[in-house]
Amino acid sequence: MGNKKELMGYSDKWIHGLNRRDLVLVTTFVSILFSLAIFLAVSFLLGTPLHSQALIMTIFIPAIVASSLSFYLVTMIQQIQTLEDNILKMATLDEVTGLMSRPAFLCEVRKLHEKALKQKNSLAVIYIDVDDFKNINDLHGHAAGDDALSYIGSAMESACTSQALVGRLGGDEVAISLCDVSLEKILEILKTFRFNLSVYDKNLPDKHKIKLTTSIGISYAYPSKTGLSFNAMLAQADKALYYAKHHGKDCVVLHGKHGKPEILLT
Repeated sequence: MGNKKELMGYSDKWIHGLNRRDLVLVTTFVSILFSLAIFLAVSFLLGTPLHSQALIMTIFIPAIVASSLSFYLVTMIQQIQTLEDNILKMATLDEVTGLMSRPAFLCEVRKLHEKALKQKNSLAVIYIDVDDFKNINDLHGHAAGDDALSYIGSAMESACTSQALVGRLGGDEVAISLCDVSLEKILEILKTFRFNLSVYDKNLPDKHKIKLTTSIGISYAYPSKTGLSFNAMLAQADKALYYAKHHGKDCVVLHGKHGKPEILLT
C-alpha cells in the first residue's frame, strides 16, 4: 500500500510538530533581542547614555506586541495547514475503506507503469469486485455494507506488501497494483486476502452472518516487452474480472496470452 503520505503528496509541516506556546515564546524572544540590538546600536552611534526606563520600554513593548501578534499568526497558519491537510485527505483517501481514492490510485498506477516501462520491470494491475454486494445492502442495510467495505480495505492492506498501491475504484470495486513482483508472490498475497475475508465475522441485529467473497481479475505484464499501455492493462484487468464474475465468482482470473483467461484460484 506504500506510504500514503508520500504517494498522495502529504508533507509533514514543521509547524505542526511544534507547540504553539513554544512558537510564541521563540518569536517573542527573537523580537526582544532584535529590539535590544537596534536600541543599543542607535545609542552607540548617537553616543547617548543608556537609560533604564528606555531599556525597559525596549523590552516591554516588543514582548507585548510580538507575543500577541505571533500567537494570532501561528494560530491562523496552523488552522490553514490543518484545513489544507483535511482537504487533501478527502481528495486522496476513500472515507469508508481508508484506501486511496479512484483518482489518486489511477494517478499513482500511471506513474508505476512509467517506472516499470523505464526499469523493464513487471507490472500487475488487479481488479477486485465483492460478490453479491448489492444483496448485503438490500438485506442488511448500508451500514452493514459500509462495515464490510471497511473490513475489505483492512484485509487488503494487511495482505499486501508495503510497496503495493491499494485503492477503491468505486462502489464495491477495489484494486491493487504492484511493480516488480512475481506472479507467484501476487497469488500468495491474494490467498492471504481471501483467507482474511473468509474469517469475517459480524454480528448483525437480524442474527444473519455475511459471507464475503470476491471475484478478481489480473493483468500481469512487462510493459517494456509487450508494449502494453497503461489503459490497455486496466482494460485487461477489467476483462479478467468480468470473466471471473460470469464464471462462478469467488475466483482469481489472469488475462492470459492472446487474451485467453486463466483461472488461477478458486
